[in-house]
Amino acid sequence: FECGAEAFIVKPYNVETFAAQINHILAGSSKNLLAFRDKLREDEMSAEEPQSSGLNEGEVRVTFWGTRSMGLLVPDSGSEYGRQTPCISVETDERMFIFDAGTGIVKLGERLMERKGPRDMWIFLSHFHMNHIMGLVHFPCLNHSSFTVRIAGAGESEKKFKDNVRELFYASPYWPSQTPKAKLLMYEIMEDTYDLSPDIQLTAVYTNHPTTTLGYRLNVHGKIIVYIPDSEISGQPTAMEMYDEKLTGFCANADLLIHDTCYSDSDYKAHAQQGHSGAGSVVKFAGAKVKAKQLVMFNFHSTYHDEDIELIENAAQKDAKRYNLACSAARDGMEIII
Repeated sequence: FECGAEAFIVKPYNVETFAAQINHILAGSSKNLLAFRDKLREDEMSAEEPQSSGLNEGEVRVTFWGTRSMGLLVPDSGSEYGRQTPCISVETDERMFIFDAGTGIVKLGERLMERKGPRDMWIFLSHFHMNHIMGLVHFPCLNHSSFTVRIAGAGESEKKFKDNVRELFYASPYWPSQTPKAKLLMYEIMEDTYDLSPDIQLTAVYTNHPTTTLGYRLNVHGKIIVYIPDSEISGQPTAMEMYDEKLTGFCANADLLIHDTCYSDSDYKAHAQQGHSGAGSVVKFAGAKVKAKQLVMFNFHSTYHDEDIELIENAAQKDAKRYNLACSAARDGMEIII
């Protein structure tokens, strides 16, 4: 409209409605064009009250909707830990914050549609590797005008964040163009601290991972949740020491630390310096340096069977006892109340 357009034509369209729009424009009538749209009205959901979150004032619910990496092949076997790619939600009694938009965000969107809200939400993208964004255009809430979706993430040297997001919807070679009906707002952020509301603060940090990647620290109601989905910490006194120390300060005193644990310790040796961490280093980092209260190991390699993850989890829990650290492996559908 700012460029002089008279109307938007959204496919699939009704022929009669389309013809009425054209006749209206040619006639030069001042009548509202929206009156010609087929059965147009405010999104029916907008008149309904969202269901309660079930949380008490001051409580925070963290839900894991997708917890796996994506490898070269899609595994044939099922898994009790889940197969969806990264997405978690952090929810208060009134607000919703979503971290990453892998395939797990689709099921989250279905839940929000059932609950009819919250209708104003944030989505924080860590980076644009496919497994972290492939669910975004299929997020059900984007198809309803009653929702406001605020998407934030880092820009890259070659392209602005807004351009990256727009291409997902309108110029992606991987799926048909999508036109969101929700109010869509985009924010390019960097390594800094942002006030999302008087009592909710977000801090971002660049992580050690190929391409520009952000980790997030959310301080909500005085509770600290840190999400670092793709990150390589070495645990060694020389290699990448500066990054390890920087991340220690960023994660300090976390009530819940969610950190990349893509590999077992033995497999990590073969994949060092590729941007992912081994379980042993992560446990030591969380317990000895960060002094986190709870660690959730996240982003397990897609080829791992349940037996592999169970071995990693058992070994990690044994190590975590020395730090008085609660430790578990992420599972799709897992909920934590803080």
